[in-house]
Amino acid sequence: MFARGTPAVRGRDGTRATPAPSAGQNRQFTLGARWHVRCMYAPRILPLMGTDRDRIDVHLPLRPVEFHILLSLTAGERHGYGIIQDIEARGETSVPDVGTMYRALARMVDSGLIEAAPAADADDERRNNYRITARGLRVAKAEARRLDTLMRAARLGGLLDKKAMS
Repeated sequence: MFARGTPAVRGRDGTRATPAPSAGQNRQFTLGARWHVRCMYAPRILPLMGTDRDRIDVHLPLRPVEFHILLSLTAGERHGYGIIQDIEARGETSVPDVGTMYRALARMVDSGLIEAAPAADADDERRNNYRITARGLRVAKAEARRLDTLMRAARLGGLLDKKAMS
């Protein structure tokens, strides 16, 4: 039987691979009795792999509203309307409406990118403040790198001026 986290390997005929008795640095799998497949997951690496919830790439690419939220929260805690005001202050032409903003906030809290923060003003209990989590910051940085790569490709492809390329 396969260890948890071990990928299933199948042959062209659909038969499932079984680990070969001699597993060294790279685990070998036999498909029937005809051939071996080397697996890139070494047994010593499997315990170090995180869950899907810890992986950054499962969150990418971000929706524009999600990137705006993370970008706003990198400056500090804010409530939903404060995030909208921050997006407007950056000169963004398409500012998300309130419903879109709060649905995105709820989705991002569920995925662990942001978290609810205690309100600084105890008089207004209805207002929920949010802060970015460590995972959210990693995702925001990865998204910024992804967008930067796309901008460089657009410049190289002649879609944008090459003057700002570094």
